[in-house]
Amino acid sequence: PRAIMTGSMAMFAAERFGSHQTNFEITATIAGVGVSLIDHTPIEISYARMTNIKVSYGRSQWFQRLEVTVDAVQVDDQLLDSPFPVFLCHGTPPDGQPFVHVSALKSLRYPSIDYYHYVGV
Repeated sequence: PRAIMTGSMAMFAAERFGSHQTNFEITATIAGVGVSLIDHTPIEISYARMTNIKVSYGRSQWFQRLEVTVDAVQVDDQLLDSPFPVFLCHGTPPDGQPFVHVSALKSLRYPSIDYYHYVGV
């Protein structure tokens, strides 16, 4: 359902599996990360940038969840004679949906098996 993709995985777990008490939760937000690819000369060949990266991890007695979102990605060709100076570009759309949204909800009820209630990309 769409509510899973846009809502909090912790809320989904509480609704689906009854009340839960989170034992551990951590959330990190990074404004942006840029990486340059440089050859042996050294000349910059490509530059990639991701903005507004959010990582959230939580764990309770019955489940653990991981959610990662990246709002925008751009990869540029830095060579002077490049016919396409931008390989990939995605700005944040008006509806606010991130470029990448990965989430997973894993059950801890049966420790001998890896059972995922939900995995979404």
